[in-house]
Amino acid sequence: MMETLQRLAIPGTVALNSRVCELYPEVVRACVDLGWEFMGHGRTNSRSLNGMPEAEENETIAGVLATIAQHTGTRPNGWLGPALAETHHTLDILVANGVRYVADWVNDEQPYPLQLAAGTIVAMPYSIEINDIGTFMRRGFTGPDYQRMLLDQFEVLYDESAVTGKVMCIALHPYITGVPFRARHLEAALTLMRERKDVWFATGTEILNAYQSIRAV
Repeated sequence: MMETLQRLAIPGTVALNSRVCELYPEVVRACVDLGWEFMGHGRTNSRSLNGMPEAEENETIAGVLATIAQHTGTRPNGWLGPALAETHHTLDILVANGVRYVADWVNDEQPYPLQLAAGTIVAMPYSIEINDIGTFMRRGFTGPDYQRMLLDQFEVLYDESAVTGKVMCIALHPYITGVPFRARHLEAALTLMRERKDVWFATGTEILNAYQSIRAV
């Protein structure tokens, strides 16, 4: 997957479990070398924030962000909760810890602000319908099905972007789409997207900065 995105000069935004920094530092270093962005994704996927006491959640989020910063040299601007789960305190805790965007709210193809007592955090578009977990592991679609889905999604949003900018998030998991017989269909779809004019392949923070600069005008 790294080689595919590198060939196409597409940056990745990694939803990173902080435990990966400790167990697989060579993978994290490789992402750093590629210039990819990291957003917090909990300590592991085995422990959701759902039902977590506020004090423990605060400690967990702060620890995740600190661990990622220590191992990558950059503190994350973004957050994606394990299983996209939150408590009533999550957004406030994220804002208090300097997180600027959150991808848990999967309901639009544009960023938008979430107003909180402690400040503002931006909801960043994520994807469930074209997420490779649902596509391959739950619905049993094939590689060619996946390629067609990605291109159909892209074409609709590309047409709509003539009026207003749209974000297409392609959520990937290396153990799923990184398998060779699927990876070729991802690369084929991305290659066709790469050929279209006025398409920006951006990280989460790049999208956030562009969005906030437009709102400030």
